[in-house]
Amino acid sequence: MRIWRLVVVLAVAASMHGTAVAQTPVGDSAVGSGGTEFFSEFHFDVRGGPSGESPTGTSTVFVLGFGSFELTRIDCLSVSGSTATFAGPLAPNGSGFTYGKTTVVDGGTAGAGDTYGSAGFFAPTDCSPYPEGQPLITGDVVVHDAQPLPTSSDQCKNGGWQTFGVFKNQGDCISFVATTGENQPSVP
Repeated sequence: MRIWRLVVVLAVAASMHGTAVAQTPVGDSAVGSGGTEFFSEFHFDVRGGPSGESPTGTSTVFVLGFGSFELTRIDCLSVSGSTATFAGPLAPNGSGFTYGKTTVVDGGTAGAGDTYGSAGFFAPTDCSPYPEGQPLITGDVVVHDAQPLPTSSDQCKNGGWQTFGVFKNQGDCISFVATTGENQPSVP
């Protein structure tokens, strides 16, 4: 079986970068949209819990000569530092590819060192990083790797609640733990 790899370069409006980082997200996320000299356009906005759990979002890319590729759901999200990988089944498309995976790297401010790599496959894959990405010509990738939230009230005590960056005080943190996350953090 021959696997076709589609590698694209990501461009994002500078205004999106400011919006995406204005408030510290509670979970992991990767956001971007734009176009390149080779491909007309692409958009992604993928989010999950602080360890990538329960991922949701959208991802669409239009590749000249191949058509449009849209994930119908997000099966996995893996974020480690400035690198995010997400994958899921593709909507029916002219190429016959049934599953897609994307890895993005946030190289710093306003697109410096950012890369984008995407591939279409015939069978599901895991969420390990896709090995090949292209440097951006213009644009930006915004990746947020959230710290896992506390699982015991002891992690909230003696100022521990402050290390998570999402609780307004120790009681807010303990309430989150006591309700196993039903009482969401009151981001300061």
